[in-house]
Amino acid sequence: RTYNALNMMKVVALLLLLLLGASFHIEPTLARRLTSHDNARQRPQQDAWLQTQRRDNENDTNSTDYCPCRQGGDGDDGEGMEPLTMQILVVDSPGIITMVKWNADDYYEHTNGRVRININLVPNMPQLFAEIEEDARSGGGLFDAYYTNPVILGSAATLGGFLDLTDYVKESPYSDWTDVLLALRTYVTSFEDKIYIILLDGDTHTMFYRKDVLDHFGLQPPRTWNEYTQVAKTVHGSVFNNITLSGSCVSRIQGDHAMYWYHLVLSTITQTKGTSSGSLFDTQDMTPLTGKAMVEMLRIHEEQSKYGTEDEYTDTINHVHNGHMNDGSCAMTFMWGDLFRRSKAQGSILHDKLGVAPTPGSELVLDRATGELVPCTRELCPYAKYYEDIGFVNSAPYAANGGWGAAISANT
Repeated sequence: RTYNALNMMKVVALLLLLLLGASFHIEPTLARRLTSHDNARQRPQQDAWLQTQRRDNENDTNSTDYCPCRQGGDGDDGEGMEPLTMQILVVDSPGIITMVKWNADDYYEHTNGRVRININLVPNMPQLFAEIEEDARSGGGLFDAYYTNPVILGSAATLGGFLDLTDYVKESPYSDWTDVLLALRTYVTSFEDKIYIILLDGDTHTMFYRKDVLDHFGLQPPRTWNEYTQVAKTVHGSVFNNITLSGSCVSRIQGDHAMYWYHLVLSTITQTKGTSSGSLFDTQDMTPLTGKAMVEMLRIHEEQSKYGTEDEYTDTINHVHNGHMNDGSCAMTFMWGDLFRRSKAQGSILHDKLGVAPTPGSELVLDRATGELVPCTRELCPYAKYYEDIGFVNSAPYAANGGWGAAISANT
């Protein structure tokens, strides 16, 4: 019982900490290896902190658990104690680090300075996965938690590296699990019917556009990739509110995120009967779904780039997508939902000017029997949307990268 209670306290502490932010110290190099001496030195500090929380909650008749984020209240407030330090592993990506840090000050105040996060950085996603797998395989407990993409979930769970959060999710007053999309909570956060990851970012591609710009030019949000190109062409080079507009802003530099945009467009042509039918390979016989579908995808991207920013092939997503949208020089883009929150940040001119819509679809789809591109029909595209002026449009909303979530180590 004591072990389970302590585990639950750690889960509550880490999940709320990751959700709300914390007071961060960032290690600028590859994930720092903690020695057994480091861990031993931290353990009395953690035990003392937990004892303080236990006393606080015993004095609070309204408390239902040992929540480490309570402010004030009766009992010892922990003054004079060093803050609880937790080790978290994160990939060294400006977008990810920024998201993790955004609410750091708020959480530090919320815990009255009791919780400190030591951020351990790895340079890229493969290294992040390797570190998580190594930590799980060795059982060393070098990290208390991981901010990770769910791709590693199966390996980490099989090796006993991630804590089973099923009971926490079902019983915690802080968890509204049904508010998470069914597909994400079924296939992204869980493994063998157990929940290991609390999803913080669903990573579904969305189209963003300037409502004021499209209204000014009498344009509607594009429903198809051809319409996207046409809207971009119409506004490209125009001066609006003393700013010269680019019709579209999509980073296409090698090594950044270009592969996701190509897959996004290709899937609207190749995936016509839902996720189970596949988008890169036919799930019946693993035949590659390329050929004329790939040619059409490349044509669409080539047309888009004619009306894009000058730095599409030289700069990354943070500048091309986020930068140009937020400074008002771009009319449209598509990416993950981070842009919506960034539009609320200081320095952005967007605020109430940002429009959000599903990513466009395709009127042409791949007939897998013939390998030809044909107009979308109800038979070929049972999930397509019908428009009186253009007919059926096939869409395939793309959960690119799966998302980002918080996982707790089972070994600390």
